Amino acid sequence: MDSPHASVARRSRGLLAIVDHFVPEPLMRSSDLRMRAMVLVGASFMLGLFGLVVVIVRALTLPLDLAFWVGVLDVVLVLPLAEVQRVTGSNRIAGGLLTAALTLTFPLMLYQVGVYPAPVVLLFPLVPLIATYFVGVTLGLVSTLMIAGASLGLGLTLPVQLPPPYAPYLPTFIAVGTLSPIMSFLLAALHERNRERNETLLQETNAALTVARDLAESADRRKTEFLRHMSHELRTPLNAIIGYSELLREEVEEIAGAQVLEQDLDKVGAASKHLLGLIDDLLDIAKIEAGGIGLALTPLDLRVVLAELRGTIAPLAERGDNQLVIAVEPAAAQLRSDHQRLQQVLINLVGNACKFTEHGSITIRAEAADERAEVRIEVIDSGVGMNPDQLGAIFEPFVQVDDSPARRRQGSGLGLAITKKLVELLGGTITVRSRPGQGSTFTVQLPREGPPG
Repeated sequence: MDSPHASVARRSRGLLAIVDHFVPEPLMRSSDLRMRAMVLVGASFMLGLFGLVVVIVRALTLPLDLAFWVGVLDVVLVLPLAEVQRVTGSNRIAGGLLTAALTLTFPLMLYQVGVYPAPVVLLFPLVPLIATYFVGVTLGLVSTLMIAGASLGLGLTLPVQLPPPYAPYLPTFIAVGTLSPIMSFLLAALHERNRERNETLLQETNAALTVARDLAESADRRKTEFLRHMSHELRTPLNAIIGYSELLREEVEEIAGAQVLEQDLDKVGAASKHLLGLIDDLLDIAKIEAGGIGLALTPLDLRVVLAELRGTIAPLAERGDNQLVIAVEPAAAQLRSDHQRLQQVLINLVGNACKFTEHGSITIRAEAADERAEVRIEVIDSGVGMNPDQLGAIFEPFVQVDDSPARRRQGSGLGLAITKKLVELLGGTITVRSRPGQGSTFTVQLPREGPPG
């Protein structure tokens, strides 16, 4: 499995890919840490390159005094910090070094310039921002007080570099130079406190969601166990009812004039078998959700499987005056799968097509797919079709696309949900295309060699 670092790097392009190179893998696992690490890389490069340009311009225009060498030292300290972060795996270490370098060198550069104000004063507000962002509010306050105190002290002691008309504004320049770092710190501290509060709220929300998820999973497991046990419990009396109704039916046949009793017993038997089918669906969905269905994988001939299916489904197709067509491409005939579960999938799909098709056709077509590595089976009907809203929920448990009373009596809404889960269990996929009034096409793709693993 790819690491988070590798996956993010693949998505990054251009400049971001360069920045990601200096972000160590541990910092990639948290969006907040990753953002801080990326900002540090940007700050390291931009401040370093900015300082380099300033140093070069100063070397070309002024003597190489101590201020120049302090600037060079600043560049030498700042530029490698992205690599320091990559090696140490910590943006706090690199951020602390960056804070210390700027806090010490900026006032020293101003002192070496020897006049107030100087261009470096414009960079003083950066120090509290960087310090608070990377090393926290406490150390951010320390660096703020140091840089603001240096601005105030140097402003009061250094010679003035202002034209005579502006000399009276020196106290204003000193006040602005002193207060701007403090203002930057307050804004950065406000951001950090708000971020910490949001992070605490997020952790509390995640903890609550975890508890809710665990409760939901526990309730789902209990529901599954209940369905499984109740399905078994209901099958026993139902089988007895079906058995006794068939015995009574045989005895009533020998009694003259008992046609009404025969009809009543037929209704009892039909209703019992229908109820047994619904219980079997509940049992299947419970087994699937509990992971209790095993597969018996064997080589299969789809022509034989579909021939068996014809014998089972033909009466249902004839009841709706539908024509049943089966076509198997020779290249798709052989596959390895579970015979019983594949039959169940096909019976569910074709039976569902018969329910919603009258005086039309139902076609089952099998062909090779994906360079013969898969087999595609399509069940095509010319029935009522479905609209987009129905297609979006068709594979959900207990959902019926036709909610009329007549359709509700025909099933529990579990057939297609079971079918989808069985297809996935067999290593395949199922999709559907449909339009109202134009029929539906269900497509099942199964791996020819059986499910992986």
